[in-house]
Amino acid sequence: GDVSLSLIRHFPRASATLNKVELSDLRGGELLKIEELSFSMGLLSVFFGKPEVSTIHLKNGLLSLKIDASGKTNYEIIKESSNNKHDENASFTIKEAILSNFTVMYSNAIKQSEYKVRIDQTTLAGEFSSDQFQNKI
Repeated sequence: GDVSLSLIRHFPRASATLNKVELSDLRGGELLKIEELSFSMGLLSVFFGKPEVSTIHLKNGLLSLKIDASGKTNYEIIKESSNNKHDENASFTIKEAILSNFTVMYSNAIKQSEYKVRIDQTTLAGEFSSDQFQNKI
């Protein structure tokens, strides 16, 4: 969908809004669908140090997580690098993530289980890296 970006409105933070965001899994299925995703982050954190997202708001979304009968997941969408170099500094922080009218669906073919959770509104925060993450609910 369309995108709006502002470097001045919330200075010294940059803010952006993306409408109708969709993310497919590696098999072509639907992984994530969000009607509106907006966020703000410190400009300096983008260029110096690890990026720090001040606020991210996800409105009217669907996250569909799956494990098939052979144990393959649909949510591991970042491919491993063939040169096996690992960047220890690949991380970012989200101070506040607000989910509004959000549905999370999870199915596991191995355990023959399915779950669906509807979230009217919740707030999350965390520090994320390529190897591990910590979050606060």
